[in-house]
Amino acid sequence: MRVAIVDDLSLGRDVLKRAVSSMNGCSLAWMASDGNTAMRMLQTDPPDVILLELMLAGVDGIELVKKIKLQSHAIVLIVTSSLSSNFQKVTEALAAGAQDAVNRPRLSPTGELVDTDGLKQRLQKIAITGKPAETVLLTNTPPFGNAFGKRFPGHPPLLAIGASTGGPQALQTILRNLPPLLGMPVVVALHIAPDFVHSLVETLRSVSVLPVTLAESGKPVEPNVVYVAHSDEHLNVDANGRFYYSPQPKDYAYRPSINELFTSLATNWTGLGIGVLLTGMGRDGADGLLKLRKAGWHTITQDKTSSVVYGMPQAAAEIQAAREILALNDIPLAIQSARTRLIPASNSSQG
Repeated sequence: MRVAIVDDLSLGRDVLKRAVSSMNGCSLAWMASDGNTAMRMLQTDPPDVILLELMLAGVDGIELVKKIKLQSHAIVLIVTSSLSSNFQKVTEALAAGAQDAVNRPRLSPTGELVDTDGLKQRLQKIAITGKPAETVLLTNTPPFGNAFGKRFPGHPPLLAIGASTGGPQALQTILRNLPPLLGMPVVVALHIAPDFVHSLVETLRSVSVLPVTLAESGKPVEPNVVYVAHSDEHLNVDANGRFYYSPQPKDYAYRPSINELFTSLATNWTGLGIGVLLTGMGRDGADGLLKLRKAGWHTITQDKTSSVVYGMPQAAAEIQAAREILALNDIPLAIQSARTRLIPASNSSQG
């Protein structure tokens, strides 16, 4: 995997060069100290991955991400000195097409390279998942009945959302347009590193009328709360309506796995619900969404035009996992429409 580096600081370029050179399967393609040089190099020598320092002097990093994505299939990985301090800019970059973000490795007082694990993990993940979604078509797909044709006792209806590249901004769009008394829990699995989740939750809290919190192992799932997966392990919901995390499958590159969350809900959640699969690279979530649909859930995927990366939604559409394929701005209304058929108006405010 050929990796390019864009950083205006000589020390920053040197640190990233040392980090890339130390990683198996990675080689340095080229380095650039400014956006114009990077765009010229991109045309003559396109790499597989670009490590981009978002806070380049005199450059709008968000616009640079957009230009790169318009002219190249290279994967953009944002590097920054502090994800938490630059969270808003980083989320804008992810919405513009960057695949992921990571804290920059640094030098110790003795000149040793430290804090390289985050970058190494991101590049390993890209090596496995940074490909177009496979086309998987199911033949003789069984017919699906009316999603609202049966009701189960026990658990209330639930809204499950999965997302990847471009997901933070898409989630904000959905959460700011949901009612405060939704009448159902919202459970979110997003491909994002654990060290980035707390900042994401704070941002979601600033736009959501529903309380947003981390999905903690052993805690019950309650209506009118947004729960966000926060571990590299996979979030599941058990038959008692409680969260738990599992390391299995260990060799699954998408973490936390949307498929695992959706599958656990299709198996263990006795109430019907709404499954939503948003923008993202790869095909995680597609098979799980199909299981939800077969279990009688109402399933929605984001359309190509409004997706930052039309990978996961496309994979779901190809196997007929989605009942509706909608533009991002239309998904909140579709959720509320499905919700009214799941929850009688007189019960919508009950916890």
